[in-house]
This record gives sequence, structure tokens and C-alpha cells, in this order.
Amino acid sequence: MRKILEELWQGNVAPQTRQFNRGTHYEEALKMMCKNEEKLNNMLEGKEKEIFEKFCGCRDEVDKYTEEDIFVTGFRLGARIIVESFYENDGLFSEIDA
Repeated sequence: MRKILEELWQGNVAPQTRQFNRGTHYEEALKMMCKNEEKLNNMLEGKEKEIFEKFCGCRDEVDKYTEEDIFVTGFRLGARIIVESFYENDGLFSEIDA
């Protein structure tokens, strides 16, 4: 029963290390984003290029915080669902004893 907790403690549970599946809409969107970012980066020079690079760094940082919050929120929701599933006879109906 403690297996997942032990794995977590030992650092063997790392959902962020997953990779996306090839041939998906995600891959298509990622390729398009990278292609357009490269085009824009090649068009810019000097101050504009510096600003764009700072923008990309800030976007990456915001994405990191957003992903962390989504993970924590989802984990908490899952835990609440599990906790609530242990409550019995707290609704409008109860089981009929045969």
C-alpha cells in the first residue's frame, strides 16, 4: 500500500519527464510555434531581438508557474474525490437492508 509513497520519496515518480506522442495535434502545434518563433527571431535585430528574447524567457517562466499550479490543483481535486468517496450514507438515499 505504501509503494507509491516510497517511490515518490525515492524520486522515482516524475510525471514531468513524459514525452508527447508523435503525429498528434500537440506535435503539429509545437512545430508551428517553433517555426514561427524562429522566423520572428530571424527578422529582428538589436534592441527588438533582445526584447523578444526577454519576452520568451518570461513566457517560459509564466508557463512553469502555471503548469505547477495546474498540477497542484489537479492533485488536490483528486485527493478530495478520494476522501469524499469514503463517506457513506450522507446523501438523500440509503441502502436497503435485505
